[in-house]
Amino acid sequence: MGVDRLPSGSYRVRLMVDGRKHTAAFPTEEEAREWEVVTRGRVVGVRAARTLTVGEYTRRWLGELIDTAADIDRYRRDVAEHIIPTLASRPLAEVTPVEIVAPLEQVRADAFPAVADQVRATLK
Repeated sequence: MGVDRLPSGSYRVRLMVDGRKHTAAFPTEEEAREWEVVTRGRVVGVRAARTLTVGEYTRRWLGELIDTAADIDRYRRDVAEHIIPTLASRPLAEVTPVEIVAPLEQVRADAFPAVADQVRATLK
């Protein structure tokens, strides 16, 4: 689903989480993307996050994306190469900032900074 620019110039967000559709409109793309992240987090909920692992969540998240093929391929690559190897078995609610920063620093050291920025965006 994702963020679309409407003829009025505002941005519409559409997402589906756990089979339920969520839609809203905002004056800026940044606000729309923020709402998307916050709403997805709320819907998943802290209770579910205690038992849901990062690996399980990323599989669900990737399965719900109906975005451009290029984005999906990039997200899948980022998840497979940089997120799953280090965080797959961690409960979502227990992942610490340190556990997120370490893989990003490794990507930044091994590849171009732009790649680390892409992985960071996927993690976000």
